[in-house]
Amino acid sequence: ATVLFDFTDSRTQSQRDLTWRAFQMMPEEQRACLSLAFFAGMTDQEIANYIHFPLPRIRTFISDGVNRLGSAAQAAPEERKERV
Repeated sequence: ATVLFDFTDSRTQSQRDLTWRAFQMMPEEQRACLSLAFFAGMTDQEIANYIHFPLPRIRTFISDGVNRLGSAAQAAPEERKERV
């Protein structure tokens, strides 16, 4: 199984927030494809059959979506440790 993001690592709250906002701003079809792939564990072909879209379009939705989420997570500023 592909892990899109491991939120148990040192990701900051702002990274999670930006990633979630990027996900919410995606077109509904793209969110559905990503959700079915990563949360329901469906294959590209299963998603295409389920939502009746051509397979190349499903793959584009997933690929572009993963790239968009990765960019959103990378755009978050690093948390700065406070000096005591």
